[in-house]
Parts: sequence; C-alpha cells; structure tokens
Amino acid sequence: MALNHCEAAQSADARRMAYSFFADVFSAEVNRDFVAGMSSLEAEEGSKLAEFTASLDGCDLDEATQDVRSEFCALFLNMCAHPVYTSESVYLSDNHVIMQEQRDQIVEVYRMYKLSVDRGSFDWPEDHISMEMLFMAHLCELERDLCLEAEKFGTEAGSEAEAVNARIEAIAKAQQAFFAEHLDRWAPMFIDELSSQAKTLFYQGIAEYLAGFLEGERELLDSVA
Repeated sequence: MALNHCEAAQSADARRMAYSFFADVFSAEVNRDFVAGMSSLEAEEGSKLAEFTASLDGCDLDEATQDVRSEFCALFLNMCAHPVYTSESVYLSDNHVIMQEQRDQIVEVYRMYKLSVDRGSFDWPEDHISMEMLFMAHLCELERDLCLEAEKFGTEAGSEAEAVNARIEAIAKAQQAFFAEHLDRWAPMFIDELSSQAKTLFYQGIAEYLAGFLEGERELLDSVA
C-alpha cells in the first residue's frame, strides 16, 4: 500500500538518519558520548550490535571507547596487516587503488546537486563510504522536505501540487540510480571485508547492521525503478 505524504516524509527522515549514522561511524573515530549513546540503540535481538550494547551496561566506557577507536585506526587507517578499504575505487577500478574513475564519476554526481567535500573537516576521497552515505542522506532529506511540502496540498489538484509530486518522483529515481550504480555495487564487498577483519563486537555489529539496512534499501529502491 502506498504511503501518504506524511508517512513518506517520516520514512525518508528515518532513512536519512540511518545513512547519517553510518556516515559518522566510518568517517572518524567515535568518541565516548557516541559509544555511551549506543546503549539506547534498538538493535535486533540476537544481533552482534545488541550484544555490544548489552556489554556497555556497567562497563568502563573509557576502555570500551578506546577499544573501538583503536580498531578504527587498525581497520581504516591501514594500521593492521589486513586493512579494510573504504573507497569505491579500490573495489571497482581495474587498478584497485583510490582516486580512480569511480571517484570522478561521483564528483560529477555531487556537482549536479551543487555539493562538494569540505576539505576543512573531511580528508577522504569523494567515493569514500561516508561520503556516499552522506549523499544518500542528502537525497532522503530532499525527499522528506518535498513530501512535507506536498502534504500541505492534501488532495488538492493543480499545477503546484503536480510539480512537487514530480520532484518527489525525480528524487526517488535519483536515489535508486545512485544506490544501484555506485553504493550497492561495492558496499556488499566492503561489508564482507569488515565482517572478516573486525575484532570488536562494535564493528562486527555495524557490518551486520549495515548489511540488513542495505537489504531493505535494495528492496525499497527496486520498487522505484
């Protein structure tokens, strides 16, 4: 059953928050407040992330945070024998190195939306997992705002309402295209690598959580095509 505009806005905002969460997790080492906040996450029962959040009860938060921060450095900053690479180019380019044609393609996509990387706060390439997650979050935010705008028209017909609905459809198709052409082509491989190399329950759980989230996104966005 199709969602009304209010429900669609809520769905888009929930997806925006999920993409933003993953962007934060993979962009930098988490801090103590982030780890403490994980205790309120409603993780699926029996999952690795649920096991991690349960382990926070009564634990030394400073020690738990340091464990997660250390593994971020080991996994994503090449401080271990088998690092997990975080850029699309590494997985899909012929040379399997960063800053290849996949990155250039993504730069062009960002430019279409007048977006660029703020080098003052982010030092990863444009096809980094966090940047792709942030872009999807941006598209979800645009969808949310358009759905809220459409909600004001109610069942009213007219050129303005039709224009907003057309923009909603265009944003949904943009999400589907970016997901299919970029994120979903390599994120499953990234997840496999993370699952096999992560030692902490935190990153094991994040890999599992991301896999489930992307499965849901795949199903949702396939319906748009």
